[in-house]
Amino acid sequence: RDAVQRAASLASGMIVSLGKAGLVFEDLLSLQLSFRTQQYLNAASILLANMCLLREAWDMEIEATYLADFRITMVACLLHCPFSAAYHLHLAARSRKEGDAFARTSLSRLGDMGGLHVSCIAISWALSHGSTVYFVASLALNSLLLSRMLLRYFRGAPEGPEYELQEFRCVGAGVAMYLAALLLRGLVGVFCVQCCLGACMGALMNAPHPLGHALSRVPLFFLARNLITYAAIDDAAGQTYGWLIAASGAPNAHGQIGRFHLWGPPRSSFPSVARREHSATPVVLPDGGY
Repeated sequence: RDAVQRAASLASGMIVSLGKAGLVFEDLLSLQLSFRTQQYLNAASILLANMCLLREAWDMEIEATYLADFRITMVACLLHCPFSAAYHLHLAARSRKEGDAFARTSLSRLGDMGGLHVSCIAISWALSHGSTVYFVASLALNSLLLSRMLLRYFRGAPEGPEYELQEFRCVGAGVAMYLAALLLRGLVGVFCVQCCLGACMGALMNAPHPLGHALSRVPLFFLARNLITYAAIDDAAGQTYGWLIAASGAPNAHGQIGRFHLWGPPRSSFPSVARREHSATPVVLPDGGY
């Protein structure tokens, strides 16, 4: 009887807790924030995401096999941060004078969106581990898209949400271009997860909820962290460039073509850590000693 009473009390407590959680969730869904406040949150969230990324990369750098590629990807990710934060702060400042209904096209937007195309070019080089052919293809695509953006701004072309959405899709094409480098390295699983993270980020950015854009920094952090991780290591060895430069298709020394971990590969994937772990393994001598 006591057990039944305790179970009933526990179930009642869980129902009450779920009810309260439902009320909190309902309040979040109906949350209303001013345009200016949203922009402040957007600027703060991109700064926070990059600070977390920098912290993650701090210990990773000393373990990187491809140190130059790791640093290029890291700089490309971090370099965009101040331009993005400046754009959102500029929007907040403009809203004081112009209200909420104004065209987003501005010099600060060029720095934000244009900076993404420059980052895409750099990451394409690093993530493909220096494939010249792939880098030139990415350079051509992103240069074309960036030129269209610049021409629209300097020619004073028509403004409006449809043009801004078009530029957003162009950035998506640039991102897809450098993510395709993962396919050339044989990392199909990593590519699929990165695409899911990118799609989640894009959906949140365009969500009608006032916190949508700020919350998009969560998948952005994971996407960027995986970028710097897989730029630093080579999980596919002989299949790194696949058909692009007709490299041999032999697996790496561990017989693995590549595995994906949401938080990045285990630290044992990095050579110096693996050496330390191997050196720490006790060796049993024939006489039973160590």
